Order: sequence, then C-alpha cells, then structure tokens
Amino acid sequence: MLPGKFGITVSHWATLFPYILWNLWNRRNDTVFQVHSVYRDSVYDHSLRMVEMGLRDNGRLRLSGVELSTENRNVVWCKPPHGWCKLNFDGAVCRNSKMASCGGVLRDVDGRWLMGYSKRLGVCSILDSKLWGLLEGLLSVWSLRIHYLVVETDSMDAYCILTESSIACGGSTLVPYILELLSRPWEVRMSHVKKGGNALADCMAKVAPVSDFIVHRYLDPSLDCIHIIEEEAAGGAAMVLPF
Repeated sequence: MLPGKFGITVSHWATLFPYILWNLWNRRNDTVFQVHSVYRDSVYDHSLRMVEMGLRDNGRLRLSGVELSTENRNVVWCKPPHGWCKLNFDGAVCRNSKMASCGGVLRDVDGRWLMGYSKRLGVCSILDSKLWGLLEGLLSVWSLRIHYLVVETDSMDAYCILTESSIACGGSTLVPYILELLSRPWEVRMSHVKKGGNALADCMAKVAPVSDFIVHRYLDPSLDCIHIIEEEAAGGAAMVLPF
C-alpha cells in the first residue's frame, strides 16, 4: 500500500495529497508549454517540503516520522530582529477583469510604517503578481540603503523561489531580476507566514490606482489599511521574529 511504503498514515495523506496533485499539474504544464525548469527533487519530496513550510507557522511537522499537525491559532505580524527592517509583499488578480496588481509595506523593528507601495500590472498570473510585488519592494528598499532586511510572504511558490534560488517553482522571467537584487551587498533573510500575518501587504496590493501602471509609494499608511494596523495592534503584533 502506498501510504505504508512511505511511512505515512491515511490521515496524513489528506494534507499531503493535494500538494502532490498540484505539483504534478505544474510539471505537466511545464512539459506541454516547453518551460525548461530544473527540478532538484521528486514530486513527492517537493510536495512534502511545501507542506512543511505551510505548517511551520501553524503547527508541527516531523520529517523522520512525517507527523503532520494543524493546530489552529491566530497569526499576527511579527517584528524583525533588532537592527533589521521587514518587507511584506503580495499580489492580487481580480476574478472578473483578470487585472493584476501588487503591493507591500516596509516596517522597522518597532513595527512603524516606513514605506508602502502599490502598482497596477495588467493581465498576469497570480504568481507573477506576487513576484512583481517582491521585485518592486526590493528595488524600493535598496534605494533607501537599508542593509538588513527580512522579506516575508504568504506565497508558498514565491518563498520556494527565494529559498531555492531556482526557477523550478514557476519559470517566471522575473526570477533572474529578483535573484540579482538579492545577491547585492546587503543581508536579506526570507520568511514564510500564513495569510493572517501578511494582511497589510495584501491590502496594499489591492489599493493600486487603476489609472496608470507606475509604482505608487506611500510615506503614510493608506486609509484602506488603517483598520488592519489597528487590528494588529489589538491582536498583539509585538512578537519578535526568531532566527
């Protein structure tokens, strides 16, 4: 029996199996559309790693026995370590118009707003919208001469690209530009968070003006996002991100 072969119980497959299907579909599309991606592991191993990252902030996973847990708890934004800033980014695609946008926010060690940004993109995939959010965010932060940066996202695919330095998670043409920015002389650490911890970036991605395709930067929080900042403060967004 397949579950027994890998040492995984039937209940664990309920969590892992959708990731396996997703990765099979992605690799099938790469073959059909002739995307020359390099895969460094099997579909199973890649799916297991995605599950691990997804549960890291909301439970536990033990690779040796493949123990999966989905303990529910509130997820809030965490402060970066002392001397660091944190960039949260996101992207969004409208279901009706298919128009995409991106955005993000930069905050300091005390959670203070340093800069927000948003940009209308046109028609693109949800993954590319998030990668645009990362690219525009890195360009903006680099111009501010910040040397220690935590980059955080709730996108598993974007996180995979950041940590593996590989195009195997989507084959986007934006990846080389992002990797070049990450290779510059500054220290950048990557972090994955569940959606609740990335709410402010999600809001910024959805407030991009529809009148143009340029990057709009905000020195003060957008009025659309004030309620999220208040909710984070009330919810105890004061923890420091561990490294």
